[in-house]
Amino acid sequence: MWERIFEKLLNFMIQDDALVVRFPSGKERRFGDQGKEPVRISVKDTKTVRSLCLDPDMAVGEAYMGETLTIVDDDLHGFLEILMKSVRMGKDSAGRKAMSMVRTASRRIAQHNPIGKAQSNVKHHYDLSDE
Repeated sequence: MWERIFEKLLNFMIQDDALVVRFPSGKERRFGDQGKEPVRISVKDTKTVRSLCLDPDMAVGEAYMGETLTIVDDDLHGFLEILMKSVRMGKDSAGRKAMSMVRTASRRIAQHNPIGKAQSNVKHHYDLSDE
């Protein structure tokens, strides 16, 4: 499911450049200009694909540092150039606004901290034995 969502996002975002993505399933897909030499990346796991869909601004750097997103032939400059162009193109797009709304909603769900959970968190972090 997340691979298909990620494919749709990339299909929308990558227009003037070329990007080839190897997904965790082993499938490769090309996005953008068919006449240009592509930058190639590999995404190692489905969790990374999900993160890239939900919060790409944070997930790209985290995945690169965690080596769950690798750039073939170390073309970091080319990859960052594609990302910067894509961000500028999609800055005011409906897709970007929708992603922002999903991110906000998922953050609220993840950070939900009712009284019982808050008490448990306090107990875990602060109620330490003398040992």
